[in-house]
Amino acid sequence: MTLHPSDAVHLCPVQSSSHDGTRHYLIFFIPGNPGLIAYYTSFLTHLYGLLNQEALRHPAHTISFQVYGQSLSGFEVSSFKSGVHVAHESPPYTLRQQIDLTKHSLEDLVKTLGPAHRVIFIGHSVGTYIALELIRLSNPKVANDVGLKIDNNAARRLSTTRITGSVLLFPTVTEIAQSKNGKRFGYFLTLPLFAWIAAALAKCVATIVPFQLLVILITALTGFPRDAAGTTAKFLKSKWGVFQSLHMARTEMEDIKADKWGEEVWGASAAQDTTPSVPKLYFYFGQNDHWVSDKTRDQLIRHRGRSSNSLDSPGSEERWKPAMEVDQNGIPHAFCICK
Repeated sequence: MTLHPSDAVHLCPVQSSSHDGTRHYLIFFIPGNPGLIAYYTSFLTHLYGLLNQEALRHPAHTISFQVYGQSLSGFEVSSFKSGVHVAHESPPYTLRQQIDLTKHSLEDLVKTLGPAHRVIFIGHSVGTYIALELIRLSNPKVANDVGLKIDNNAARRLSTTRITGSVLLFPTVTEIAQSKNGKRFGYFLTLPLFAWIAAALAKCVATIVPFQLLVILITALTGFPRDAAGTTAKFLKSKWGVFQSLHMARTEMEDIKADKWGEEVWGASAAQDTTPSVPKLYFYFGQNDHWVSDKTRDQLIRHRGRSSNSLDSPGSEERWKPAMEVDQNGIPHAFCICK
């Protein structure tokens, strides 16, 4: 798998430990929409530093971490030809195609690193939905029944990938159209020519205005820090970026509806004589998130999450359920572009 550095982040030790008992973890990050990994570089670098500190606490280097993330397909800001599998000759890609493309990228990376690596997903916004779908795909019982055009060998490769957990940040996994922004923009996204017209207008502005001036304008209008403003300027000037974002957003409104997952994602209680074998899930919701309805968030926590009394109780009968928490620190949905 080959990607231009501006479209991928891969942080790993210079030389992996050869200790026979070393546990290797791959933190596989999936961005939101717009799916540019450059928005998350500072976050992923800081995360990698914290993980390295944790690894040093283990004697004889018996634990090792790598952090990897790449832009979603169609959001590439470079003209570099990548070796990533694509379902079609050119963008735009739907949400379901993004799941397929991310799956192939994960398979290629795990194949390169070796099957010993345990995979932990971190998803942000719609990246959380993609993560849950990849977890569903990894279950052999449903690998061939997900509505994607995948071959048996591809399904088998993903089912053998050791996905051990997923951290879901500001998750948009149910009823995105019921959120404040979903209600605000949902109608426009359904208009046949809206994405084309909006993308064409953005392209005209980005073509006329020089890059450095565009960065200054974005900083002044949005309050973004300079690195995020620079990434946004590249996004506006990229070949497909704006249209890809709007096209994908339309399919998000169509696909992200009622909770559709079963035991293959949420797990099953021991009382049902089913051994929980699904990856551990941790949900971190925002307060007053403009992409997540408070009502659907609370319903998901009530029906799928552990009760608040069981979060700190290792012996709780609900320990098999996903941990779900609502932010109390005022962290915004777009945390990755805040100062």
